[in-house]
Amino acid sequence: MTSLSALLPSRDIGVSIGRAKIGGSSYFTIPGTFISVALTNTRSADEVVYTPWITKVPIVIDQIKFEVTTAVAGNARVGIYAADADWQPISKPLVDSGDIDTSTTGEKVYGISPSGVYLPPGRYLSVLNCSAAPTLRYFRGSPAANSVGSTLGASSVVGELVSSQTYGAFPNPGTTWSGNSSSSIGFGHYLLFRISAL
Repeated sequence: MTSLSALLPSRDIGVSIGRAKIGGSSYFTIPGTFISVALTNTRSADEVVYTPWITKVPIVIDQIKFEVTTAVAGNARVGIYAADADWQPISKPLVDSGDIDTSTTGEKVYGISPSGVYLPPGRYLSVLNCSAAPTLRYFRGSPAANSVGSTLGASSVVGELVSSQTYGAFPNPGTTWSGNSSSSIGFGHYLLFRISAL
């Protein structure tokens, strides 16, 4: 019979989240999030979209990936903010990709120079801003931040945090989100991350 003391290490909240990796290739993920389905959605121009996630251990992210499924002439910017207890962005962006062309379909990968961004344990927001209205792949998932709206119903799970924001460099501090959309299966994440160290 296993003793209780032998089980305690596996219950430690500081246990690394791990990552799927084979050989020298690391797969992409969303820290602290269970991904349930992949869908597509057309984004609006001049709108900032935040999606929350957490890490309980220090990590280094060296790439951000998203996929354009229907191209539109224009650009997208992707990045990361730290978040406060209300899931609002705080301080300056930790990552701001600059312009990424959305006039062709396919995967778009932003490499974070020179060797990635170090993130201590905490709350974070993925951030996306488009100059046009491309259709993008997104991944429904359930982070620790999952919320249910003030009105219940079949589609009352908060799916994204949004606000108007003219396309351009991410501001310091980040634009406060003022709206949300709901679904039946959790947040829609447009950005995936490659964890290079944990």
